[in-house]
Amino acid sequence: MSGHAEAGHFFHFQFDEGIDPVVGEHTATGQELAILIQVFQRLIQRRAHGRDQLPLFWRQVVQVLVHCVARVNLVLDAVKTGHHQSGETQVRVGGRIRETSLDATPLGVGYVRNTNRSGAVLGEGVSTPERIARAKQGEPDPGLPLLYFNLARHLMLASSALADLPANLQGKWNEDLRPPWDCDLHQDVNLQMNYWFAEPAGMTDCVEALFRHVERFVPHARQAARDLYGCRGVWFPIQTDPWGRSTPESYGWAVWIGAAAWLAQHFWWRWDFGRDRQFLANRAYPLLKEVAAFYEDYLVADEQGALQIMPSQSPENRFVGSGNRFPVSIGISAAMDVELAHECLSHALAAAEALDVDEDLRARWREMLGKLPALQVGSRGQLLEWDREFEEVEPGHRHISHLYALYPGDQIDPLDTPELFAAARRSLEI
Repeated sequence: MSGHAEAGHFFHFQFDEGIDPVVGEHTATGQELAILIQVFQRLIQRRAHGRDQLPLFWRQVVQVLVHCVARVNLVLDAVKTGHHQSGETQVRVGGRIRETSLDATPLGVGYVRNTNRSGAVLGEGVSTPERIARAKQGEPDPGLPLLYFNLARHLMLASSALADLPANLQGKWNEDLRPPWDCDLHQDVNLQMNYWFAEPAGMTDCVEALFRHVERFVPHARQAARDLYGCRGVWFPIQTDPWGRSTPESYGWAVWIGAAAWLAQHFWWRWDFGRDRQFLANRAYPLLKEVAAFYEDYLVADEQGALQIMPSQSPENRFVGSGNRFPVSIGISAAMDVELAHECLSHALAAAEALDVDEDLRARWREMLGKLPALQVGSRGQLLEWDREFEEVEPGHRHISHLYALYPGDQIDPLDTPELFAAARRSLEI
């Protein structure tokens, strides 16, 4: 299993006797199931690391997802065994245990070799639109999620494998001369969302285009941070193009500082999943350090000593009484900005500790983390999007930016922060 090899946590896939599930004409054996599980390793690794047993909540999440693929009994063993080789799984088929390993293709996509092809066919002879229609009517189709996942893998490979540029809004499939949003690179969710599943799915080479995109911007992003805000570090724009220039293109919306921290999350994920120390030292930590330096200069202590983020914005959303000229609100310490600062400083601190460098910066970042404003719960039990309760112009805005700490971040979960988890759920309900 990729990830925290030193923790010794691994998966056992136990198939029903004599069955390898098949989806359409494609066999969904250990190959597909192992890759599917990797998509959710982010959930598992974070909760399992350093614990004797996976929390029941996460075990149930993964078990439900795997049962959506086929008749599989997933047994999760979070046993501390010292060292378990990265990339290995154990697959029990027909009562036999056999070792399989991830085989990297030239595109860097991991597959598990499994030659057993016996079993039932799911969805055979039925078109995909018909299967979707039946699923909407409540008819079980455990192979449909796998088909959807394979489509995502196809799109990732088609847009990013061996690419020079990362996937933009409409990607290589844009057919318009004047496409919506200029078919550009939006860095307040769209660009990042394209690559959310790449690391856990073993499609690491596909993320290289994103890494190069970010690194190409760093020199000009330093100048932008200095010229626009008088800060060290880097500032990345909310939307941009491939030319590597950090310029505020979107009037009003451009007053947002979180893009660099959000993009840095993907560099941390590469380390979190792959444990490539050279990548951490030469690429991930230098970027995290640059973003942290910006926060060091940008944050302002209030009368109580809390470090406030201002001006601050919750991307593309606004509250009543502001945004008369542009549909955007500028305020103080929007939840997403606080969450991004917390995540970036935490990752920078963890990276410095892993590399055993910059003790002075580690102490500074720890102090800053302790002074960031706390996330707040509103009168209806919802997670507040701004530093106080405002009436929203567009309740339920499509970005739900303030839930970043729930996903793709990991500050909010049902075990460590149950009140905030309940508030995040409530935000989705109302």
